[in-house]
Amino acid sequence: MLDRFKSNGKNTASVAIWPTDHAIATAMIRPRKKGLPILEFCEYLPVKSDAEQGDLLAGLVEKKKLGKIRCISLMGSDAYHLLMVEAPEVPREELQEAMRWRIKDLINFPVEQAVIDVFDIPDQKSSGDMMYVVVAKEEDIAHRARMLLDAGFNLEMIDIMELAMKNVASLLPEDEHGVALVWLGLYSGSITLTKKGVLYFTRHLGGAEKLFDELYSESITAEMEGWLDTVVIEIQRTLDFYESQYGEPPVAGVVLVPLIKPIEGVAEYLASQLGIKVGYLDLEQLVEMNVAIDDDTVALCLPAIGAALEDIEVNT
Repeated sequence: MLDRFKSNGKNTASVAIWPTDHAIATAMIRPRKKGLPILEFCEYLPVKSDAEQGDLLAGLVEKKKLGKIRCISLMGSDAYHLLMVEAPEVPREELQEAMRWRIKDLINFPVEQAVIDVFDIPDQKSSGDMMYVVVAKEEDIAHRARMLLDAGFNLEMIDIMELAMKNVASLLPEDEHGVALVWLGLYSGSITLTKKGVLYFTRHLGGAEKLFDELYSESITAEMEGWLDTVVIEIQRTLDFYESQYGEPPVAGVVLVPLIKPIEGVAEYLASQLGIKVGYLDLEQLVEMNVAIDDDTVALCLPAIGAALEDIEVNT
């Protein structure tokens, strides 16, 4: 059966598919022996029904000739649990099974129906090492696999949002000394903290529908400041946890993904409240663009771009 959270490919071209209730976000990355990887295409395709979603997926395979390209799919954040759990003292080969029973009271479905994967957290200052545990329903994984295989994709991996965003953060220049990547997506968002390519902490942010709808203005208003202050609190909590849990110095900076709609002064406001450098993500520093992509498409598709970067080495 599909190796659901691990990739079989190494440094080969990848197409990522992120189907949601609202749209399909897709991106294709092709590696190079030297230089930045190439972003071949990146699209955000709204959908209104499951039937339309299936037709769009099949159309993508045919139109872009994707049937033999390694495919990675992203699960929506509501389709799995990402838990930080104290690691049991068992041999590595017994870890997943031990974790299964450790997390059984932390999920809302029978643990016998769960697919589980684990990944390490770096050395921690406090006693009792913690690990991340990914838990999803077997039937949800199987449904996603069937949908993509039926459409003609060469599905090799099903990934999660947090690890996709880690792939992006790890390529940022600030990652060398620690960076927090902040994404305010339309229906979901996140804070991803990495250093030297290692995921230290991730935090979910609520979608920014209110910010881009009823509160929207081309420049910051008092009402916007109130909404952004909730983001400031979450970023500060993340930075504080990173420094206290791991005994690390402050990160080099915060990088904000371009917003779906432009709002003048957001990065400056966050910087003034946090007392730390805040800048915008420049995707062209990370990948070579084969097509022009505007900021709203970057904001909507960044998790798909991150998923497509899985296992791709950057040789500059």
